[in-house]
Amino acid sequence: MNSNILISTLVALGLATVGLTTAVASESASNKETERQVKRDQRFAEIDLNNDGYISEQEFVASAVERAEQRARLMFSRLDEHNKGEISAEEFAAQLDKRGEHKAERRQAMRERAKELRAEGRSLREHKHDGRRHSRSSEHGEH
Repeated sequence: MNSNILISTLVALGLATVGLTTAVASESASNKETERQVKRDQRFAEIDLNNDGYISEQEFVASAVERAEQRARLMFSRLDEHNKGEISAEEFAAQLDKRGEHKAERRQAMRERAKELRAEGRSLREHKHDGRRHSRSSEHGEH
């Protein structure tokens, strides 16, 4: 009789744990969706300059141009190694060559990693997904 009570208790605890885990996962997913919604709302507000609740074509284009300008200025500052406000043909070519070498190195590293993963019976896509999940949870202090 006591063993039946013990088994019933263990089953109940197991079901409670599953329920709690499901609730925590559901709450976590809900929190992530809330965070995404907040970010979308913030981005919309940044573009809707006159705060009328609509993004006009003019507002949309202005926002896109501003973001493109910011990216272009950042790229230029990376190319202008001597901070002279200008890039010589040699600097430009050297940076393009450096970027090409970096990309080639990354491609080679990816090929090698893919080979390792295939040997483990996994795919690169699975590995990338695992990495994104880990890096996002690491950003939030989770493991």
